[in-house]
Amino acid sequence: MKKQLFYSVIIFAFLLSDGRAQSREEFKDDVMETGDVGVGLWKAMIHPSKSIQIGYLVGGSVVALSFLADQSIADFSQLHQNETADKVFGIDKYYGSVYTIAGSGALYLTGFLSGSQKVKDMGLHTAQALLYTGILTIVTKELFGRARPYTDLGPYHFSPFSFTEKRRSFFSGHTSTAFAFSTVMAGEIDNIFWQIFWYGAAVLTAGARIYHNNHWFS
Repeated sequence: MKKQLFYSVIIFAFLLSDGRAQSREEFKDDVMETGDVGVGLWKAMIHPSKSIQIGYLVGGSVVALSFLADQSIADFSQLHQNETADKVFGIDKYYGSVYTIAGSGALYLTGFLSGSQKVKDMGLHTAQALLYTGILTIVTKELFGRARPYTDLGPYHFSPFSFTEKRRSFFSGHTSTAFAFSTVMAGEIDNIFWQIFWYGAAVLTAGARIYHNNHWFS
């Protein structure tokens, strides 16, 4: 996930700093928007509204309950490995990885070169989502230090601030990246099939991380 965040920052910086590719006013607007997004997220986290508090409560409860199914789902996924599933769940080689981050850059450049503000905004907004999601994911991973399934330590083994790859199972960087990108993309076009495609890809990526024994269901 750190590598993904690194590439996200590099691409994001490139998108915002290429003075030849956009006017000074556009650059200023993009920087201000990005800052506003970050400030808004921070305020929502430390001073959540009632609806967000309810979301925290419901989401936290669902995650807590899902811990009970972690081991059984992990066992099931490992007992049902086959060639077809390998191909289907191979999606995490591409989606949720650095390729997704590169996709933000491609969208932005395509939008700029073609003169499409909508496509350009897709690139900027996905880059913003990936940047802030990446930061939150890295902090959470290190804070919990949860052992990955392949360590055979079980789903309830935590060692905060271990700073080792084997203890970065909560939560999934691939999954958070995929959902961040998909959420932005799905919201850009009001079409049910478009939205099903993007959210479906994110869900499949989450399943792939379980299938490859890198993350727990919760």
